Amino acid sequence: MKKNTPTVIKSIFIFLLTTIFSQFTTAQNSKVGFTVKTNCLEVYAQPYYLDSNCESVEWWIDTSLYARTDNFSYKFKTAGTFSLCMKFKNSCKKWDTTVCQKVTVTTCPCDTTKVSMTIVKDTANCGEYKFKASPATTSSQKYSYSWYFGDGTSSTSYDPIKQYKSNGNYTPCVEVKWTLPNTNTTCTRKVCDKITVSCSTTTTKCDLSRAKISYSNKCNSFTFEATNFSDSCVKTYWLIDSVKYFSRLANVKFNNKGTYDVCMYVVNSCYNCDTMICTTVKNECLPSCDWSKTNVGMSYTKSKTCGEVIFEANNLQDTCYSYEFIYGGQAINKGRLTTHKFTKNGNYKVGYRFYNRCTGCDTTIWKEVEIGCFDTKKCTWPSNLGFAVKLVECPYIRVTMNEFDMADSCYTYKVVVNNSEATQSKDNPGIFNYKLPKNGKYSICVYFKNWCTGCDTVLCKEFSTDCIKTTTKCNWRNAGFEYSSKCRSYLFEAYNLDDTCNRYQFKITKGNSSTWLTPGRVQDYKFPSNGYYNVCLKMMNSCKNCDTFICKTVYVNCTDSTVKCNWSNPGFGVSGDCTKTFEANNQNNTNVKYQWVFLDSIGTTYGDGRIVKHKFSKSGTYTVVLKYIDTLTGCDTIIYKTVTTLCTTAGLNASIENEDVQLFPNPGSESFGIKMAQKMVHVTCFTNMGQLIFSGDVNSADKIDCINWPAGIYNVKIQTESGIVYRRFVKQL
Repeated sequence: MKKNTPTVIKSIFIFLLTTIFSQFTTAQNSKVGFTVKTNCLEVYAQPYYLDSNCESVEWWIDTSLYARTDNFSYKFKTAGTFSLCMKFKNSCKKWDTTVCQKVTVTTCPCDTTKVSMTIVKDTANCGEYKFKASPATTSSQKYSYSWYFGDGTSSTSYDPIKQYKSNGNYTPCVEVKWTLPNTNTTCTRKVCDKITVSCSTTTTKCDLSRAKISYSNKCNSFTFEATNFSDSCVKTYWLIDSVKYFSRLANVKFNNKGTYDVCMYVVNSCYNCDTMICTTVKNECLPSCDWSKTNVGMSYTKSKTCGEVIFEANNLQDTCYSYEFIYGGQAINKGRLTTHKFTKNGNYKVGYRFYNRCTGCDTTIWKEVEIGCFDTKKCTWPSNLGFAVKLVECPYIRVTMNEFDMADSCYTYKVVVNNSEATQSKDNPGIFNYKLPKNGKYSICVYFKNWCTGCDTVLCKEFSTDCIKTTTKCNWRNAGFEYSSKCRSYLFEAYNLDDTCNRYQFKITKGNSSTWLTPGRVQDYKFPSNGYYNVCLKMMNSCKNCDTFICKTVYVNCTDSTVKCNWSNPGFGVSGDCTKTFEANNQNNTNVKYQWVFLDSIGTTYGDGRIVKHKFSKSGTYTVVLKYIDTLTGCDTIIYKTVTTLCTTAGLNASIENEDVQLFPNPGSESFGIKMAQKMVHVTCFTNMGQLIFSGDVNSADKIDCINWPAGIYNVKIQTESGIVYRRFVKQL
């Protein structure tokens, strides 16, 4: 036996080695893998040659583990190409392997429609709920609805009402079906939600009948507002386009044109009851089209055939986009790939128009293609080739070809004056006539072409005239503009004078700073801060070459805060004749300060306090301004009032009526001087609100620079040897 022991051990070792090698070989040679199917954004995978007793799989997408199951399904959120891997493990034979495939998923046409549901609980009838599906059926798209309320009942209505008979947790669902226009594709989407029904006989009913929705819209800038209940128990929030807004105000900009459901939830936390009110709004304005975030573009390659070029638009992998190839000013192909053949040498401008059907936005990308593979012909032209230009009778000119062999039927001519074609004479093909629209310099070019040889050339000359009499004047009698505001956001709109020649541009000025807005009749502008601004409209008539300026002073006074001022009957009373007593209405608030401005005939004076006295210089009508300021909240308001004084004495001790002291020019736009007998005086200039804008000694030969002053009326105080003289100066643009 001892002699046989090594032989037995050797046999056992060989058997084990053969078994292990056989298992390893089997693992390596097994055809391990999986099959893949895709449906739009969904992917389905199934392994083959799987022994469920010993083998298991893990599914990985890129670098993330998603499931441990035999058959795998997953829906991607976006289109694209992903790496799907199956990790195969054999626990019996102790080996594993990983197999990967590239999977490409695309967006289905059905995915562009968003399906949702809203649920409203009736607080008056416990257990009763109002349901509504979205989207709703329109004249262009029909939808069918299947509701399942979680208690065995159902409905096919668009907005059913359901009364639950017992308390409990329910999962209502709605399935929406529709057929895409011009196709046989049927789409189905199902959405669900959860509700809890809990009714008791001691339920306290809330009076939420005053709950309403109001809103304003300024071209896709919606502001939704809930009624103010003045109840600390009541809170509101919104559900708009599947987005929640937790405030009494909701500012919304939609991504697309269309109709949207807007729902307002009103919750009374004290009585534990709530309600929801819904309405529908229609957005008819396009969203802002920002193409910088998309990969729009085009490329091209030249084929071996002379003149043939293959153009390709970038593939945006989005079913909303369509493509148009543009050449010669028109779309000649609607595909993403276009093959076009040019027939002669030259530089050609081509483009691709990208159109987003979901948002209505479009843009065009242009490229220039140079073709130079065709054989060129040598062109010979007559030595006296050319033309002459003559003013026949203002404003008509005549272009005459030089005398060469024009009888040759191969020649054609075209005359272009500043990009407009002249009219060829019916009696003589070598003569062209053109009417000049206005005085100025013109570029006159003649395009010669020899159709027999295919040659062409262009000769150009310049021609100037000032013979046209410009007696027509613009009628700006009805010109002007109006504006509306919400806090510091203003909308300015010029009056439409129904003249296509008119052009409009607004300018905003404060102090020495001016801002020109984008040309246009209607402009939005948000002022950076409160204060007085000078808003001017420049109107230009390009046909008659005339323009005008119209200016208004705009007082911006708004605090971007949720704190609102509650002014109790702001205003003031007046008593007295020449010396008057002014008393502001008491706000019963120690934080309120009062500022007074008196626009008197001798200048502008000021006062502080709730009760002030002011002596006017003489009888007349004056403007008094009172400004309330709440120093705690930062709120303020301004009250204007016109008062009439009756003075029995002249009361002119503070100033002198010196007719020899005058401002010139008045009105003025750049500077003004002072006409006076005295060589030098001290001058101080104030705005109508008392702001110091100039102070200094002025010589009789000097002028005060006012070019950077905002347009308006200024008070000028002049200290002479005889006393103080007050004058008003009008600054124009």
